[in-house]
Amino acid sequence: MSIDDIQEDIPSGFKHCTLCTKSWPYRKDLLEDDGIRIIGYQPSFKNFAKGYIFFLCSCETTLGLRIRDFDDLYDGPRYKDTACSGVTAFPKTS
Repeated sequence: MSIDDIQEDIPSGFKHCTLCTKSWPYRKDLLEDDGIRIIGYQPSFKNFAKGYIFFLCSCETTLGLRIRDFDDLYDGPRYKDTACSGVTAFPKTS
């Protein structure tokens, strides 16, 4: 899927940076911005749409956006295994 194929059904005022006040009226604007980098993902094992993707703005501020805002861009497998959803601590590794 290319950027041109992205549905623009997300309302105007998609996201803005709280530090530098840069705004992206639409999701497409954010995804085409060369000053934005994806830096992380925080899953929600119980509800996929409630996970977050983290972006880094050119001013070095972290922006968190819900996965649901990008859900239509992914058509791969959805893993149903929620084995990690109850984990509170991971074992030490040597």
